[in-house]
Amino acid sequence: MKEEIIRYFDLIRFIYLKSKIESENIDKLINKTFTILPRIYKSEFAIYKHDKKFRSVINKRPINTKAFNTFYFNILEHMTNRLGLKIGNINENFFNTKFLSLKDRDWSGIILDKTIIDNCAFIIKNKETNLIFSFGHQSENKLKDLSNYIYSIDHNRYENIHVIIFKNSEELDKARNISKSHIYKRSFFTSFDEICSKVKKIDRNYYKKIFSINDDFSRDKLKIKNIASLHNIIIEDNIPVGLEKSNFYKLTFKSKHPIDIFPGQFVMIDTSRDRIKYRSSSYKPKSLSSISGVKPNIYNDLDSKRFSFLKRPFGIYRTYYENFTYDCSSKLNLEKELAAILYTIKPNKFEILYKVLETGTGTNELTKLIHGDKVEILAPLGKIFDLREILNEEIDEIHIVGGGVGIAPLIYLVQLLRFFNIKVKAFIGIENFDSLCYNDAGVDPQSFTSTGRNAKIYIDDLKYLGLSETSDIYLSLLSDSNEATMINNKHVFKGCFITEPYSNYLRKHNDLKIITFTCGPIPMMHKVHNLALQYNLKSYVLMEKRMACGIGVCFSCVCPTIENDVNHYSRICIDGPIVESNKINWNEQPS
Repeated sequence: MKEEIIRYFDLIRFIYLKSKIESENIDKLINKTFTILPRIYKSEFAIYKHDKKFRSVINKRPINTKAFNTFYFNILEHMTNRLGLKIGNINENFFNTKFLSLKDRDWSGIILDKTIIDNCAFIIKNKETNLIFSFGHQSENKLKDLSNYIYSIDHNRYENIHVIIFKNSEELDKARNISKSHIYKRSFFTSFDEICSKVKKIDRNYYKKIFSINDDFSRDKLKIKNIASLHNIIIEDNIPVGLEKSNFYKLTFKSKHPIDIFPGQFVMIDTSRDRIKYRSSSYKPKSLSSISGVKPNIYNDLDSKRFSFLKRPFGIYRTYYENFTYDCSSKLNLEKELAAILYTIKPNKFEILYKVLETGTGTNELTKLIHGDKVEILAPLGKIFDLREILNEEIDEIHIVGGGVGIAPLIYLVQLLRFFNIKVKAFIGIENFDSLCYNDAGVDPQSFTSTGRNAKIYIDDLKYLGLSETSDIYLSLLSDSNEATMINNKHVFKGCFITEPYSNYLRKHNDLKIITFTCGPIPMMHKVHNLALQYNLKSYVLMEKRMACGIGVCFSCVCPTIENDVNHYSRICIDGPIVESNKINWNEQPS
């Protein structure tokens, strides 16, 4: 049989088996090989698939990693050529050179560091970045040494990026665990099924020459798990935002295990550290000799003050990734098609922004949490909105339009959008400029823990994510503010809602392909929806509702919606919070 066909079997064997082929697996592997073969080879392979001599030969073949490496390289090289990228260095020891598709190499601008060249598989160069590729089947120690070396020479410039290729999404997902952060230091991950799925979408005709369109690779693509779990978290910081009598707070917490939470999803958080005490098996409530004149709480503990009984829902404001600086999105310069198949370590440090209500038991309790306190959260909650899916659309800009504390979950959305190198414009409506200002811990922002003293909530975060204060951030203020504090803000509008400058922007740029995300007061989101209809834009809202359970049981967060011209109620906790604005029944929303 032709060597061209045998290498398909070698590929399947490497991907689906971890050890020597057992005889009972031969049929399974042969059938999988037949499934992925392009039409040109199927007839010939069908003749041999039942031949005993052929089955004996393939049973004795050693595991061939070079077949896997070569297939992956050829498919990726086709995609990078479409993006105008060039392959620089290639380490031929990793490949079956007879089947390499590479025709030209462009060494201009490629790093010639011997340690990197000797240990990586190949390097791709775009305008500003060396993408240094390795394979996950290399020894863990070698991958660790190379990751640490690249990290040490890059100095957080993100000019040299290590990308590790795994054979399937299962291995990729294991590599993303926070426990692996010291091994794959500031590395990016991808897998064979990710590249196959992407190239099948962008160039179907090319893909049909390499594999059958009905192959299994796309089905093996990373399955996003949306399973909420209870996590014990440690409070790292809890500070007021705004100058004088602020009712906004920024809370930072860390979990032992990573939480793979997507923009728009939320957490349910205990508001009191005392609740863990009551749940502890070692806690024994005090006995009461008399209840005369006393109204005991549910724990019969006279020393306890009233606290909320239910967790409170909050959207994520920012996420932190081990070994990545917070400004990495402004420095990364990855083509969005390439970024769409790359993953990082999962986050285990988060921030939420919350507003304290005067009569709100839960939010007032939250303000009392301090560094080192431990509370419990349930996360992740809400329907997954995978931003990678919208990368297939032709988009010029994505807009976020937020009002008040509703801006907070949109910042995390921008954090992910900027990773995909998508142009973002931010339209922010607030009461006054002073409500943005606060004194942070003063830690160097490169450490990815704060934005320094005299910080501006929202504004500084957007700047560190790569948005320009003079061209990308639009700010509306309902009340007058000190002109001196806004010296760097070119687009500041006084005495109006943010929907007014947003309407003006759309009128001047009605030729752009735009997707809008909005969160805030209902009237503001309704106005944004109407503007989207007027300019034929796709728009999404992040709905915020009171919730008791967060898992769809209590029906306290229902929202009037329209599906196929039929009015009904959707539970925001499981059908949202991100919902297409044209599915909201705006006539039934509270004003």
